[in-house]
Amino acid sequence: MDIQPNYKIVLRRENSEKDLMIIDHLTEAEANKVFKNLQYPTIHGGYVKVYFFKDMITRKSEIK
Repeated sequence: MDIQPNYKIVLRRENSEKDLMIIDHLTEAEANKVFKNLQYPTIHGGYVKVYFFKDMITRKSEIK
């Protein structure tokens, strides 16, 4: 398990590269917890949560 704060979670609209919310300087355990539990109202279309490790996308998931 990596204990360096190299992880971040980003919230974006579907098909967009613009970040709406950034949660950074997370450890691996913190990032996994945030990614799993992040919720956002989807009244005006879909959103995507993106999991980064050292500025590389490692996971992406739609929020429904």
